[in-house]
Amino acid sequence: MRGWIGAGCVALACSPTAEPVVRTPTSVRSEVVEVVRSEAPAAADEHVPVVAKDCLEEMEVREDAALAWHLVGTSDEPVVLAALGAVMLVATETRLYDAEIGGAVRVSGARAAGLGRRRVVRAFGVWPDDAWLATHEGELRGGGGGHKFHLWRWQSDRWVRLTSKVVRGDGVPEFFKFGEGRAVELRCDDGPELVMRAYGDGAQPRSLVRAPHSSACPQGFFVTQGGDVYAVDEVRSEPPNVQVSHRCAACEEETISSLPVPRMCDQAPTWSMWGIVAARPVGRDPVLAAHTSVVMSDGRGQQSGEFLLWRAGEAWTVEAVPGGRAAAAIEGVARAGDGSLWLVTERLLRRDVGGTWTSVALPEALRGADAEVDLRGVATLGDEVWLVAEDVRAGESLWSVYRSGAAQDVGGTL
Repeated sequence: MRGWIGAGCVALACSPTAEPVVRTPTSVRSEVVEVVRSEAPAAADEHVPVVAKDCLEEMEVREDAALAWHLVGTSDEPVVLAALGAVMLVATETRLYDAEIGGAVRVSGARAAGLGRRRVVRAFGVWPDDAWLATHEGELRGGGGGHKFHLWRWQSDRWVRLTSKVVRGDGVPEFFKFGEGRAVELRCDDGPELVMRAYGDGAQPRSLVRAPHSSACPQGFFVTQGGDVYAVDEVRSEPPNVQVSHRCAACEEETISSLPVPRMCDQAPTWSMWGIVAARPVGRDPVLAAHTSVVMSDGRGQQSGEFLLWRAGEAWTVEAVPGGRAAAAIEGVARAGDGSLWLVTERLLRRDVGGTWTSVALPEALRGADAEVDLRGVATLGDEVWLVAEDVRAGESLWSVYRSGAAQDVGGTL
């Protein structure tokens, strides 16, 4: 289940996107694709392209002891994590909490000024000079589904609402970081261009020409630290065709190209590529996580792998996520300050800058044969790792928040 993501954490489900069967656009140029050799991860500053085969072997993964986990608290409401520089925001449906590196989690007082009791569903940026968040303002009337949101920015020691009217969305607020001092609202429709409205400093951005046959809202949309704009969408399945509309910060026009479609060597040809998310924060060179599916003999679809796709220059480098054929969906990818990546599927994975994968043991309360736990998000704050898990028993959900490091939290109810 995908959902609201704040710096790598989720809360509610995103709406699926219809995928019409169409012809491959003839104007699309081919991408340069590098496939990382699975059995020998490359060094931190080098990539070893392998072009002899078009599939990936299973990645090796080390087992590691648990971090020094501490229970932050539990809630019967979904929890959102958002790392804003040196401050972590923790939001439930009814309350907002915050913590600094090494400091205890407390009910937000001064850091909630201006919000009242609004529900925070996404936050991004850097505290305090470039901090942004989105609030949920209720569901749309009329039975057609959808939700209402507002965008806020921290200014003059309080949160200031920037949207004069509520912004509509299917399941998530389409607000994104858009360079220093700016955020952007993506306005999804069926037009030939993706319309963006910027808030904060600077002029309004030009619309982004979308790939032919794209969905109203792309599966993935993000802006790099350098100002490059990307929209990623699967425009066809069987076989899959994933299109990338990209406009660099200094470019006048977009380029539309194909994203490489990976396959595990022991799997049938890939039928669909879905669940495309970008690691947060995006940084200068984006990293995408994606899932693939195959069609079984009885006609049912089955997940066939999980992958990371790295963008560097004009090339995409593809790498298999360990255990991706049988893993739960990737619920979040957090980029740490040391360059490592943290992923949550049915387990907690870390990939260091040298390409080594490690499976990190979960908190003891989340382990064991009787544990029925879904990991819902991960975020980093300095050297600390924060984890959200949902434990469903007798149809009731209990959300738990853990953090690593020396900080001692009460561990009570959020």
